[in-house]
Amino acid sequence: MDGRHCQGDTGPYGRHCRGLGVSHNITARKEAEKQRLELERHLLKTQKTESLGRMAGAIAHLFNNKLSVVQGNLELSMGRLSDRDDIQENLRDAIEASKEAAEISGLMLSYLGIGLGKCKLIDLSRGFRESLPLLQDTLPTGIILETDVVTDSVVVNANTKQLWQAVSQLLSNAGEAIGPKSGKVNLSIKTIAASDIPRADLSPADWEPTVDRLACIQVKDTGCGIAADDMDKIFDPFFTTKFTGRGLGLAVTLGYVKAWYGAIGLESKVGHGTVARVNLPLAQDHIPSTSDKKTAKIYLPAEGDTVLLVDDQESVLRLGSKMLKFLGYNVLTASCGSEALELFRQNRNSVRCAITDLTMPDMDGRQTLASLREIDPDLPVMLSSGYNEAEVMITNGADQPHAFLHKPYSLKELKQKLSQVFEDKV
Repeated sequence: MDGRHCQGDTGPYGRHCRGLGVSHNITARKEAEKQRLELERHLLKTQKTESLGRMAGAIAHLFNNKLSVVQGNLELSMGRLSDRDDIQENLRDAIEASKEAAEISGLMLSYLGIGLGKCKLIDLSRGFRESLPLLQDTLPTGIILETDVVTDSVVVNANTKQLWQAVSQLLSNAGEAIGPKSGKVNLSIKTIAASDIPRADLSPADWEPTVDRLACIQVKDTGCGIAADDMDKIFDPFFTTKFTGRGLGLAVTLGYVKAWYGAIGLESKVGHGTVARVNLPLAQDHIPSTSDKKTAKIYLPAEGDTVLLVDDQESVLRLGSKMLKFLGYNVLTASCGSEALELFRQNRNSVRCAITDLTMPDMDGRQTLASLREIDPDLPVMLSSGYNEAEVMITNGADQPHAFLHKPYSLKELKQKLSQVFEDKV
């Protein structure tokens, strides 16, 4: 309430006084202001996520291109130094370091919800009951893991390895929040209606459920809690309250969950612990049987077999050419899609396969692929990129590649992919 106080009274000289006052109820105005501030916070969080996403994608793409050159040239050098064990050891160490750098680049893509492995139907109830001893090992000694897992099947569509990585990350964070003192972490699995999911502090901020019921993986700890100022930064890449060099764990966990059309909710109070809830859409309630894998065969190039290699990065093009020649192929190289089309028209009888980069100026990899197929619908075309296979192979139209080659790739991977393409063509 605001306004002037009003009442009738007798003045100091005995005269009657009257006052007029006006009052206002400002409850609605305060509520509107609260909603406005919450909307602004939500908008800023969404814009920041988009900005970080663009940065992560650009860094991962550039790093994978450069690491392709480093890793490939190291492998080729090892092949020519069979009598120098000391140098080979140095090269092996360098290759291992480049692979680890590529994994970090891949984690940046995982933050975007891409760069992920194949998904399948997973029964969370059964999986968690079978994995309890391993999950307990995630926590330090002295911290008790309590579980509350429903007995009914709770089936989601996710990547098995990455799902357990995500849960292990949440358990590890819970253990660190408790610290050296004793404490408890509760892990529960249940189903929840979409309408019952708390919207506060939900990531991604613009997430909307695609189904009416979801699986909820909840990790609750008795630790130190998260400061209010850190809540909006907790899933940012490389944000950490620990020490420099960490901070991708929760960012990658959110990326996994985004890719599975889910969201993560956080509730925390300093000194009273944190509750993290991973909400994933429920899938059908049966697990498909696994089929026998097809035995891979290795294709040996015949004399005159030519591969058309297309990439706008000169260093990547030069490396790819050397690797293909090392495997026994003839190579034609093009730095853009239009050059590739002209080369193919001139050498159509000898080109057995084309490998084109996905991201190129002018004509990108998909456009180049589609144009090559207009000339020869039977030509096997492989797309190569630092992005993930699921993202590239998602289409079924004229731009669907025969295979996908992930950068950075090794000689072994290049050989296997070419064998796959030629085996499928037979």
